[in-house]
Amino acid sequence: MPSQLDAQVRSVVDEMTSIGKATGEVLLSQYEEIVLEPQNELEAAVEQVESRREESPECVAAEDEEITRIVNAAHEDLYACGVV
Repeated sequence: MPSQLDAQVRSVVDEMTSIGKATGEVLLSQYEEIVLEPQNELEAAVEQVESRREESPECVAAEDEEITRIVNAAHEDLYACGVV
Protein backbone atom coordinates (compact mmCIF):
# COMPACT_ATOMS: atom_id res chain seq x y z
CA MET A 1 0.00 0.00 0.00
CA PRO A 2 2.72 2.61 0.83
CA SER A 3 4.38 2.14 -2.56
CA GLN A 4 1.05 2.79 -4.32
CA LEU A 5 0.56 5.94 -2.27
CA ASP A 6 4.15 7.00 -2.97
CA ALA A 7 3.60 6.50 -6.71
CA GLN A 8 0.39 8.55 -6.60
CA VAL A 9 2.08 11.35 -4.68
CA ARG A 10 4.98 11.38 -7.13
CA SER A 11 2.52 11.46 -10.02
CA VAL A 12 0.69 14.45 -8.52
CA VAL A 13 3.98 16.23 -7.82
CA ASP A 14 5.17 15.61 -11.39
CA GLU A 15 1.89 16.90 -12.78
CA MET A 16 1.96 20.02 -10.59
CA THR A 17 5.59 20.65 -11.58
CA SER A 18 4.63 20.39 -15.24
CA ILE A 19 1.68 22.77 -14.73
CA GLY A 20 3.93 25.22 -12.87
CA LYS A 21 6.55 25.21 -15.63
CA ALA A 22 3.92 25.64 -18.35
CA THR A 23 2.32 28.50 -16.42
CA GLY A 24 5.69 30.20 -16.00
CA GLU A 25 6.41 29.92 -19.72
CA VAL A 26 3.01 31.38 -20.62
CA LEU A 27 3.45 34.24 -18.15
CA LEU A 28 6.88 35.03 -19.55
CA SER A 29 5.50 35.03 -23.08
CA GLN A 30 2.65 37.34 -22.07
CA TYR A 31 5.05 39.66 -20.25
CA GLU A 32 7.21 39.91 -23.35
CA GLU A 33 4.17 40.52 -25.57
CA ILE A 34 2.38 42.97 -23.28
CA VAL A 35 5.27 44.86 -21.67
CA LEU A 36 8.54 44.41 -23.55
CA GLU A 37 7.32 44.41 -27.15
CA PRO A 38 5.50 47.78 -26.91
CA GLN A 39 8.49 49.27 -25.10
CA ASN A 40 10.80 48.11 -27.87
CA GLU A 41 8.44 49.51 -30.50
CA LEU A 42 8.34 52.85 -28.70
CA GLU A 43 12.13 52.97 -28.53
CA ALA A 44 12.32 52.17 -32.25
CA ALA A 45 9.89 55.00 -33.02
CA VAL A 46 11.96 57.43 -30.94
CA GLU A 47 15.09 56.33 -32.80
CA GLN A 48 13.32 56.99 -36.12
CA VAL A 49 12.38 60.49 -34.97
CA GLU A 50 15.94 61.15 -33.86
CA SER A 51 17.30 59.94 -37.20
CA ARG A 52 14.91 62.34 -38.93
CA ARG A 53 16.21 65.11 -36.71
CA GLU A 54 19.54 64.79 -38.52
CA GLU A 55 17.78 65.10 -41.90
CA SER A 56 15.48 67.96 -40.94
CA PRO A 57 16.29 69.43 -37.53
CA GLU A 58 13.90 72.39 -37.83
CA CYS A 59 10.93 70.18 -38.70
CA VAL A 60 11.52 67.78 -35.83
CA ALA A 61 12.32 70.59 -33.40
CA ALA A 62 8.96 72.17 -34.21
CA GLU A 63 7.29 68.97 -32.96
CA ASP A 64 9.57 68.34 -29.96
CA GLU A 65 6.95 69.32 -27.39
CA GLU A 66 4.33 67.02 -28.91
CA ILE A 67 6.83 64.19 -29.31
CA THR A 68 7.89 64.52 -25.68
CA ARG A 69 4.26 64.52 -24.53
CA ILE A 70 3.46 61.39 -26.53
CA VAL A 71 6.59 59.53 -25.42
CA ASN A 72 6.00 60.44 -21.76
CA ALA A 73 2.36 59.34 -21.93
CA ALA A 74 3.38 56.07 -23.59
CA HIS A 75 6.04 55.44 -20.94
CA GLU A 76 3.49 56.08 -18.16
CA ASP A 77 0.99 53.73 -19.81
CA LEU A 78 3.60 51.03 -20.34
CA TYR A 79 4.79 51.39 -16.74
CA ALA A 80 1.22 51.14 -15.42
CA CYS A 81 0.59 48.10 -17.60
CA GLY A 82 3.82 46.49 -16.42
CA VAL A 83 2.88 47.05 -12.79
CA VAL A 84 -0.54 45.50 -13.30
